[in-house]
Amino acid sequence: MFSKASLFSRLPEKNEPVSPMRWTRVTAVVVIVSMLSACVSYTPISIQTSADGNVRLSAPIQPGDRVRLVKKDGETSEFRVAVVEEDRISSESITYEFNEIQSMEVVSADSERATLIILIGVVAIGAGFALLNEIEDDLDCAIGDC
Repeated sequence: MFSKASLFSRLPEKNEPVSPMRWTRVTAVVVIVSMLSACVSYTPISIQTSADGNVRLSAPIQPGDRVRLVKKDGETSEFRVAVVEEDRISSESITYEFNEIQSMEVVSADSERATLIILIGVVAIGAGFALLNEIEDDLDCAIGDC
């Protein structure tokens, strides 16, 4: 039903005006995609070191959590936690000592789910637009405007 030729056959020519329906579709997709970045929320985690050297975090961090951190030298990193030990946190490939970290934030699990749901919605809307475009092309051909 969807051939490469039919999906791209209705692109406007150089001087042909773009239909309002196409502008509406493009605007909707741009708005939804730009909203995806706003769906992620971060919870700040404070790191406190006691006099005897024990590290205390303001909230628990567990393997599988997504963390964003800034080291004291200014380097930033975002990764999925593989291991949390008393004095360090590790991804699959790198380890950070808590005493090297200036600030740390954990991505909210709810925001990851919301982002996934919105992404699925965007894909469904895109498929719907493609289907509508195909139907519009078929109707145009039915009335002799191919």
